[in-house]
Amino acid sequence: MASSSSCSSGWSASSRGRGGGEMERFRAPVPYRVGPYDYSPAVKCRCKRIAPCWTSWSDDNLGWRYYRCLSGLKPGDCSYYMWMDCEATQYERILMCDLRDGVWQLRREKEEEQQHVKRI
Repeated sequence: MASSSSCSSGWSASSRGRGGGEMERFRAPVPYRVGPYDYSPAVKCRCKRIAPCWTSWSDDNLGWRYYRCLSGLKPGDCSYYMWMDCEATQYERILMCDLRDGVWQLRREKEEEQQHVKRI
């Protein structure tokens, strides 16, 4: 079962990514390999619903997995969240930020190329 006793208890819904645009910060730079409900035992939020497990892509918590109320920041959200992972080393954080920013940059370049091709 997840425990946040030795992990940071803060949570950030926003990304301050250096390389991410407004829409990019809501998209994972890599596909999820495991579905948000593919874990055991189930963790339930205060609403008594199974909480999906997500990965944070913000600079502060990059790569950390967390459980969040299914309603997540919508009306009716019970504000439940719990970290699954503990803090990474400074080296790991910098590496993850650079990799994430590189993926976002390549996506931007690809979109620009596609727009250019459409205009031709």
